[in-house]
Amino acid sequence: MSPHFLTSSAARRTARWQRQARADDSLQPRINLLGEPDLVDQGRRDTGRGQLASWCTFEYDYYKGALPIPYDTILVELAEGPMFVSNPKGFTHRDLKIGMPLKLAFLDCEDAGGPFRLPVFEAA
Repeated sequence: MSPHFLTSSAARRTARWQRQARADDSLQPRINLLGEPDLVDQGRRDTGRGQLASWCTFEYDYYKGALPIPYDTILVELAEGPMFVSNPKGFTHRDLKIGMPLKLAFLDCEDAGGPFRLPVFEAA
């Protein structure tokens, strides 16, 4: 798992990633068992851009009809370095090519916990 992850900036539809507080920890995630602050929002707006590193197409109905089959997931190498597992928006496995440029987008969703914005990637 990457030490970077999406923060509440989804509300602003921008890419902002939390990072390790100590520079020497920036490449590996740490498990914080003592409850000390370990991740910080550096306030830096990231590009929201990346490239396709890999993908997987699920053909088995793991979610009991909740998602159309086949169901695609993608692995995006972000311009800032970390990898991000997401869903494609506006294209399917038939259109995928390793290295294709992608940009961050959001889908407005809702579940039992309420409304949320799901980060996805579309062709750049």
